[in-house]
Amino acid sequence: MTDSVPVVPTGPWLAVLGMHRSGTSAVTGALGALGFNLPALSDQLDPHESNPDHFESLSIMRVNDALLKVFGGGWDSPPELPPGFEERKEVREHDLAAIRALVRAFPSGGPGALKDPRNCLLLPYWRRILPGPLPVIFVWRSPLAVARSLQERNGFSLVHGIALWEHYNVSALAALEGLDCYVTSYESVLDDPRAIFADLLVWLDDQPMFSGGHWDIEAAQSAITRVYRHHDEDAAGPLLDSQRALLGLLASLGGRHRSLIPGELPAPSPWATDVLTTYRDVTARRAADRTIRAMQASASWRITRPLRSLSGLARRGPSRHATEHRRSTMRHSGGPIDQ
Repeated sequence: MTDSVPVVPTGPWLAVLGMHRSGTSAVTGALGALGFNLPALSDQLDPHESNPDHFESLSIMRVNDALLKVFGGGWDSPPELPPGFEERKEVREHDLAAIRALVRAFPSGGPGALKDPRNCLLLPYWRRILPGPLPVIFVWRSPLAVARSLQERNGFSLVHGIALWEHYNVSALAALEGLDCYVTSYESVLDDPRAIFADLLVWLDDQPMFSGGHWDIEAAQSAITRVYRHHDEDAAGPLLDSQRALLGLLASLGGRHRSLIPGELPAPSPWATDVLTTYRDVTARRAADRTIRAMQASASWRITRPLRSLSGLARRGPSRHATEHRRSTMRHSGGPIDQ
C-alpha cells in the first residue's frame, strides 16, 4: 500500500519576502496577530537569542535548502539560479517534499503567511507550487544594519553581509516584477506600525481573496511594539555606487502596488559576486574535508583498509623488487628481457 499524494493547502496565501535580518519575523508575527495562519508550532524554527520568534516553517526551510543545494549553494552562499530554474527536472523532483512541507506547516487551512528569507531567491518555485495568485509583502532594511546583525549572529564579515544584502534584494525585486506587492522598510514599520498596517489593510482589501476579512489592526500594532528591536540609525554605510542605486530604488518603491514595476535593476557588482563566489568555494571545500574525515573515522573505512591496500597495489602494478626478480630469472633462463 502506497501513501496518498498530498494536496497543496488552498490558502489563500500571502508571502512575506525579505533578506535575513530585515524584520520579516516581526512583520509575519504581526500578520499572525492580524488574523493570518502561521506555521504550526510543532514545525516552527527553534527560537534564537537574537530572534525568539521566527514564525518560519522548519519543513519549508529544509526544502529551500535542498533547492539551493541543487545549484551548489546555500542561504549564506547563494548560487546563480538560471532563468526558468523552477521548471528544471532536478528542481521538480522536490515538489512532493514541498507539498508535504506545506501540509505539515499549515494543517488547518485558511489564509496563510508564508515566510522564509530564502524565498527572495526561490519565489518563482513557490509561485508554481501554490494555488492561485500570490500577493507579497516585501520588507527591506538598510544594508549596514543587516550586515551588522549577521555579524553578531553568524560571525560574518561586514563585506559578506553587504554582498548578501545586494544579492537577496536584487533577486527579490526581479522575482516580484508584475506581482501585487506591498513594499516597506523595516525602519518604517518600527517607526509607525499603525500607519503601515492601516495602509497595508487597504492593499489587502484590494485583493479579492482577502477582501472583507476581519483584521485586528490593534493586535498587529501591539505585536510590532512587543518585538521592537535591532532598530539602529545606520546610514547607508560604505557602499558601491550600484548598491546606493539599489538602496535608492528600494526607498522609492514604498507602499501599495497592484503590479510592481521596479524599473531597471542595478547590475550585480563584480565585488559582491566575487565575495559570494569565494565564500561558496571555501564552504564547499570545508564540507568536502568534513565528509572525508567522517568517512576515514568510520568503522567501514577501517574494516576495508586491507582491501583498499590490495587494490592500490594492483593499480600500481608489480613492485620494483618483483620486476628485478623477474628480469634476473629471465637472464638465467635465456629468455627475453624487458627494455
